[in-house]
Amino acid sequence: MLYPARRRRSVLCPALLLTLLVACASAPLDEAAALALIDQLKGRRILDGLRGKPPVDKLALASAIAALSRFAAAHKNEISSIDVNPLLALPDRAVALDALIVRR
Repeated sequence: MLYPARRRRSVLCPALLLTLLVACASAPLDEAAALALIDQLKGRRILDGLRGKPPVDKLALASAIAALSRFAAAHKNEISSIDVNPLLALPDRAVALDALIVRR
């Protein structure tokens, strides 16, 4: 089930004020569902390249989201929560820079 994106909070980044948005779905997700979530974000235009920057690899981002959701679904009885912050989206890959998994 997909839920509409909603405003979360704003943060100040170098030379850019980003509004972080959230989209939710039930795990597990496949890559197509993850892409649909990404496309729901109001801030998705940033992912297409901004101020001369190249666009991010949305397929890599969707793949990372889908893999995380499959992991969460496979371990739903053992995991209380997962926090990946930030998930860096680059032109050629997506990289989780930090993550916290809390066991039940």
